Amino acid sequence: ALVCGEAQLLAPAGAALGAAELREALRRRLAREGDELGSPEVANVQWDDVGGQEEAKRAILETIQLPLSAPHLFGAGLRLRSGVLLHGPPG
Repeated sequence: ALVCGEAQLLAPAGAALGAAELREALRRRLAREGDELGSPEVANVQWDDVGGQEEAKRAILETIQLPLSAPHLFGAGLRLRSGVLLHGPPG
């Protein structure tokens, strides 16, 4: 038997578990570990959910998308930005 959290996936002696069963066991195990660690759940937030802040949204998209869409610009000695620091109250 393959134990995964509180559930068990049972296979008769000599029978192999399929890929789908192994993926499900792994998914359950990772979910359980995340719960044990107190990992925060990530909300499904889209750009349309962010009201206003057009300049901030433009800067974030430019920082992320420009190096991907125009890598030739950054091969000429221009430094890539190393990240985006977001601050301020939530909401």
